[in-house]
Amino acid sequence: MFKSQGGFSLIEVLIALVVLGIIVSGLLDFWAINDRLVERTGARLQALSLAKMSIESFKAELIESDRSKPFVKRLQQIKLKEVEEEERNFKKWYPQLTFKREITFEENDASSYWVIVKVAWDNRNLELRRLFAER
Repeated sequence: MFKSQGGFSLIEVLIALVVLGIIVSGLLDFWAINDRLVERTGARLQALSLAKMSIESFKAELIESDRSKPFVKRLQQIKLKEVEEEERNFKKWYPQLTFKREITFEENDASSYWVIVKVAWDNRNLELRRLFAER
């Protein structure tokens, strides 16, 4: 009844449109999920890189500090330089995320301390610890 000569029927066209709609919808959902995954993973990798750079900066300043002072005093006096370029990149790549970095240390024993770098963005955070000992 709806069949044209040598062409597709109306039912076949409707079925093809529904299938095409489902495929397009699935692709759009996949791209949205993939974008969120890349954003989360990318932000985490960037935060990890920033934490590692902070630890290395702390280590460099500890090595350059005055060795005549006790180890714990040298740790307390270190003023970490901000890794400004890395922070700017974090904020540039993820402007929608709030960002915070905190650096502390805890005593492990009489001659060693844990340096703890915490990087937080939105409701996620990452903590990197490294043990420093007096030599």
